[in-house]
Amino acid sequence: MVVGAEITVADGGRVKKGETFVQWDPYNVPVLSEVGGRIKFHDIIEGVTMRKELDEATGLMGTVIIWSHPRETLPAGHCRQCAR
Repeated sequence: MVVGAEITVADGGRVKKGETFVQWDPYNVPVLSEVGGRIKFHDIIEGVTMRKELDEATGLMGTVIIWSHPRETLPAGHCRQCAR
């Protein structure tokens, strides 16, 4: 069982052979916090390292992180790791 899986049959419920009763999105992995605290994002810039995307299946707007090397894509002064 993977984290974030949705179980569609109640505990003790019956299933038929071949029936799907657990579903998950293999491309959407939740990140769980081990401790409480405050979130602070760095170097996340819409259109450069992040984009907003509509999930047509759910109708919900989501945030998608776009992988790219900061030195090549971030405007000057936006990357703490690069001396720019």
